[in-house]
Amino acid sequence: MPSSKNNICCREMMYLSYVCNLRSQKRRNFSMQQTIHKNYKIAAYLIFTASAVTLINHFLHYADNITTGTLALETTLLIAVLGYFATLGKDWLKWVLTFITVISVFALQPILKEFDTYPVYGILSVIACVLQIIAMPFLFLAPKDIVK
Repeated sequence: MPSSKNNICCREMMYLSYVCNLRSQKRRNFSMQQTIHKNYKIAAYLIFTASAVTLINHFLHYADNITTGTLALETTLLIAVLGYFATLGKDWLKWVLTFITVISVFALQPILKEFDTYPVYGILSVIACVLQIIAMPFLFLAPKDIVK
């Protein structure tokens, strides 16, 4: 009989030890989680603002027939996803945003040629592109790894 009591006692002690180890491990993991640098947060806000400006631009320019501008909606979604990754502090985002911003700058040329016809569309497109350009230095200046 004493061996079964010792066996039960031993199991309980092992279980308690296991639970305590899990709790302390969770505390350690929580304290060692990577914090997001403020530059990523600022860049995320700028990117989300660029996405909102692009969406507003889409609704104003294609007010007559919303379904014709699906490329603008896809671009808005892509920019919003990049903003989400900026909130996560992804380091590779700076290169993707640089590539997309270069494409956006080249895409501005035909828009600016028709500036007299569509001035609001041109102004909002330039604002969205400028917001992306402003967000890029924040991503490049953020340190790679920050652990508290």
